[in-house]
Amino acid sequence: MSTSPEDNSEAFFQSFIDPELWDQAKWHATLFIGASDDSEPPILGIVFKNITAGRKVFEQWIDRLGTLDAYEELRISIVEGDIPNQEPGYSVLVTANLPNIIARLEKIKPEFKPTHFMVLSRMHRMNPAPGSPHLPNFKRVYGIHRRFLLIPAEIDMKTMQATPHLDLAIEKREINFLDAPSIGKNDPEAALFASNLTKG
Repeated sequence: MSTSPEDNSEAFFQSFIDPELWDQAKWHATLFIGASDDSEPPILGIVFKNITAGRKVFEQWIDRLGTLDAYEELRISIVEGDIPNQEPGYSVLVTANLPNIIARLEKIKPEFKPTHFMVLSRMHRMNPAPGSPHLPNFKRVYGIHRRFLLIPAEIDMKTMQATPHLDLAIEKREINFLDAPSIGKNDPEAALFASNLTKG
């Protein structure tokens, strides 16, 4: 679950990831939705096998952020390019956006100056067919609106059809589109190179 920051000048822990809940939810895929005429912001869905747990993930986020992530405290990254020991595709990372979280807290308590940080992340590898238009279309429409909706979605494992749950949408304005070779060792996305990703 999302934890409240520990007001400690030495260490700072912030997580939007409840590991037990995410293990129950079983992140299976990523879903992109857009209006046929590009008139609406695009939608990015995190597709769960267990939607009951997946909805709880978003309910906890909304309790923490509201339906608008005004300070962009939840970091979403899509990394294209090769990852060692992974099939071609792209990776999606969900984690805390530490600089934005700390900046908000420093407005409340200027003395808040942590020296050590710890966050939890979740990541997922997608292996679309060559030439798949879904991610490029999402990026294009995001470029028009400069905002998107983040939602949970469920997957029917028999039909492989995904169903969006729009009632738990969180509006966001920031998303990181990155190429794997550009990631530095201190970037949050560097975790992609050190972890065994879930394949989707």
